Amino acid sequence: SADVSNPPKPLAVVKTWTLRVMEEFFNQGDLEKEKGLAVSPLCDRETVSVPASQTGFIKFVVIPLFEVLAIMMPYAGACIPFLNSSVEYWESHDKGVM
Repeated sequence: SADVSNPPKPLAVVKTWTLRVMEEFFNQGDLEKEKGLAVSPLCDRETVSVPASQTGFIKFVVIPLFEVLAIMMPYAGACIPFLNSSVEYWESHDKGVM
């Protein structure tokens, strides 16, 4: 649930936590490279676009989840505008690797 708990929050929180999570992923990728292992998906700081990864995650995982949650718990629908704002933000910042 932690993975989907941040995208529906206000954008300032989303940006802060996204950068923290992505830094954790990138540190893992750095260690994998040091050990000669294949780098896990989303963990290569040289090739991963943070905005593109966030846009895809929110559009294909988080929004569909909250749409279903809103059927069962209507108050969860209040998160959808925040999610749409997050998608708009990340799409406007997708200029390649970040």
